[in-house]
Amino acid sequence: MKKSNHSDTDFAPADEPVPFEDAILTDDPGLFDHFDDFDDIEDDYVDYIKENTNRKIRDWLDQTSFREFRNAICKEVRGQEEVEDILLCIYNYLECIANDRRHNNHALVAAPSGCGKSATFHAVRRYFAKEIPTLIVHRSDVSNITETGYRGLDPAAIIEPLFNADEKDGVGIIFMDEFDKKMVPSLDSHGVDNNLAVQNQILTMVEGCDVYGTGKGSPNNGCVNTEKTLFIGMGSFDSIRKARKEKSSKEKKTIGFGTAEKGKYCHFEPITREDILSLGSTNELMGRFPVLVNFHPLEEKVVNQIIDIQRKRVEENFGLEIVISKELRQALAEEANGPFGCREFYNVIFSTAIKARKHLMLAGKKAGDYKVILKPDMKYSVRKIRKKEDASFETENENS
Repeated sequence: MKKSNHSDTDFAPADEPVPFEDAILTDDPGLFDHFDDFDDIEDDYVDYIKENTNRKIRDWLDQTSFREFRNAICKEVRGQEEVEDILLCIYNYLECIANDRRHNNHALVAAPSGCGKSATFHAVRRYFAKEIPTLIVHRSDVSNITETGYRGLDPAAIIEPLFNADEKDGVGIIFMDEFDKKMVPSLDSHGVDNNLAVQNQILTMVEGCDVYGTGKGSPNNGCVNTEKTLFIGMGSFDSIRKARKEKSSKEKKTIGFGTAEKGKYCHFEPITREDILSLGSTNELMGRFPVLVNFHPLEEKVVNQIIDIQRKRVEENFGLEIVISKELRQALAEEANGPFGCREFYNVIFSTAIKARKHLMLAGKKAGDYKVILKPDMKYSVRKIRKKEDASFETENENS
């Protein structure tokens, strides 16, 4: 602490600045006259965060090739080679930031539930939390966004972490989840398309503008410029595939092929820009996303890897050894490329394992002494491990 030039009983002259640590111990009426200096301190702090982030980005680019970045993310996002296009957009974006160039690396991901969209976001966020901790990587659910002034979340809420992190320069990666929900017209009682207004506000944000946190549900601390923000829209766009199937069914019936099969369609049929425009997107908004990525169905090998990853997560949660029976593994694999994808794997394994765990606990058994074999329809069997070096087991209980 800096020593004051005044004694404990003396006060500084009114026209002489009072050191902060001394002023708080006195009754100096001019104390708050000097607090304006804090604005300069805040500005210096923001500049420090900005330069620190840019420096870390430059250092990361110097040390990390795109291939190394891709390999790190693909350890978590399995079986989707198309994710490389998203990762290249991110890598190019960071190169633009490091070299102070204007970027246009925004991208759209059209993929059904449970095939890797969320896994991509989580993998990217975890990666940069370690490599560039000050780089904002955020996912925002845009399905709740409404036009400024209307009930709901203001579009500024999409970039809320940039406000909270004092990243006024807008450097950050924003994943916009449920993006397809805002492409569908939503008419009010007067026939006005509310989603069209939201699209226009998102367009302005993606193009790069000053965003003020003054709307309902949005941050209220200042302004963020989005010229240096990367936006990645994500959605299933399944309504397009469903409409495509219904149209095809009607056409087949009309030309005399009888009644086509109803209700079933491929959740991985590629989505085109024309599809999204026909859904309700504006040409201007689509034009701001130069990259459109479709994920493909997962191969059996990849599905089994994901099943084992989820099994290990449940094992760690319960401290219980779990085996997935051949029958359950096959049942899960059949659902992998359906409407819910791999998203339900953890829940199915967890809900069956917890029943087995309860069975052991009520019987006063130690979980570490038993192996649980999970079967379809939430059935399981419990087998006691004879010896750690002995691979044989005996059936103790079977739930039916």
